[in-house]
Amino acid sequence: MKRYVVVGNCQARGVGRCLQFYAPEHEVAVVPLWELGQNFPDRASCLEYLKQFDVVFLQGFGPGYWSHGTSDTIAEAVKRTVYFPSITFAAYHPDIVYVVHKKARSLLTTPMGDYHSALTLFGYLKGYSAERTVSLFERSVFQRLGYLDLWKTSSDELLRSPEAESYQLASRIIAWSRRGSFMNSSVHPKIAPLLDITKKMLILAGEDVCDEDGNAFVRDDLLDAAVWPLYPAVAERYGLSGGGYTFKRNTYDADKRWPEWLTLPAFVQGSYDCYEALGKENIECSRVEQWIANGTL
Repeated sequence: MKRYVVVGNCQARGVGRCLQFYAPEHEVAVVPLWELGQNFPDRASCLEYLKQFDVVFLQGFGPGYWSHGTSDTIAEAVKRTVYFPSITFAAYHPDIVYVVHKKARSLLTTPMGDYHSALTLFGYLKGYSAERTVSLFERSVFQRLGYLDLWKTSSDELLRSPEAESYQLASRIIAWSRRGSFMNSSVHPKIAPLLDITKKMLILAGEDVCDEDGNAFVRDDLLDAAVWPLYPAVAERYGLSGGGYTFKRNTYDADKRWPEWLTLPAFVQGSYDCYEALGKENIECSRVEQWIANGTL
């Protein structure tokens, strides 16, 4: 039996599940990036833990994620490392932005957690009613903002990953898209891409991999996080059905039997309530600020 550990961002747990499916005879552990600092008091204890594993599957990260170093710090210390890419893709969810508190420099939240709607924030900062902002969610507005033309930009960004060539991401993007939208949000892939990436991880580690379709077996952990809708005009742009405006809230660690869904009006009003509690003077989002300054809408 071999011992594997996955070190990475919010996609790491899903990759761990995929890894356990494709290598059921081996031990699999997962260390999300935010737990590096929480679980290990210093660099030495962290590296000693990771050295126990036969292979460390690692997403690249730079300064700021771990106070004791970067992903290269780990790669240089352990005996076997296989890097794997972080899958991000904005074309299906072009409206998602992050918003910062100007003074605290911390991320602000909405009923969808860290995710914000740029259109909703625009409406709030312009002083529109929630009802008027809801009316902005339509094709002509999306066209003006470039929401229907982000495929190449999103692909190019993903292909700039250092692992793009070794994982053949250019052809994988095409294959994933043939199944429909392959993202739960702009930074959370569905399980199919993670299964695909995991198979390649094992091949790069020198392991044999079965050809079974893991989609029938492996749970998508990221469905417990916030799931952003595929807006109808965006779905139509890419030849997909099932677009809508239903927002699923984060249910990680929630003591609730059922997930919570929000309609578009409820999400917009909930976001307005969050912004109102902070005040316009504390809200920072470069994309929306540029729209207002340039008279984009």
